[in-house]
This record gives sequence, structure tokens and C-alpha cells, in this order.
Amino acid sequence: MSIHYPMFSSFLGLSSDWFISSLGEDKATGLLEVQIKRKSSDLFPCPICNEINSQTNTKNYRRLISNKFNVRFYVSVNALHIECRNCGCSYLIDPLIQKNND
Repeated sequence: MSIHYPMFSSFLGLSSDWFISSLGEDKATGLLEVQIKRKSSDLFPCPICNEINSQTNTKNYRRLISNKFNVRFYVSVNALHIECRNCGCSYLIDPLIQKNND
């Protein structure tokens, strides 16, 4: 069964391509841990040459989010790492960066 977390998705500004896969507690800090994943692995156009590429790898990272309401929590993301077969450029598709570029 799939559980949806619309409040957190909205708060983080996630597009419909991404979802929150789980919520939990970081044992060391007691802070909320939010896991984000992509709904599907598609083909992606290179931002330089427009060559269609598939996902090469994922880059996992963790970021501490703080806001003006003094709410703090960790976000763990499986960002997609793409390497273009044509021009060789390397780029990330990251839900938290994408929302700032839209």
C-alpha cells in the first residue's frame, strides 16, 4: 500500500515526478527524516546537446532543512546522475534544485 504525504510534498515544492517514500526519525538527533525518490526512471534530454539519455546512477545525499518557523528536519534524496553519451556532460536531476529553477 502506498502512503501519500501531501503536506510534506507541498512544503518541499516537489513536482509530480517525485514522491516522499518514507518518514522516520533520525535516532541520533531525534529530527524527522524525509526520504524522496523519483516515481519513474525516464529518458532525459541533455541540457547542452538535447541527446536523449537514460539514468546513469543515483547520488544520495542528506540535507538539513530549516525554515522561518524554526522547523528542522532532514531530507534524504536519491538524485539522478546522468552522463550524456553524445557530448559527455554530467548533470544531476534533483527535486530540491528543480523547484528553485522553475
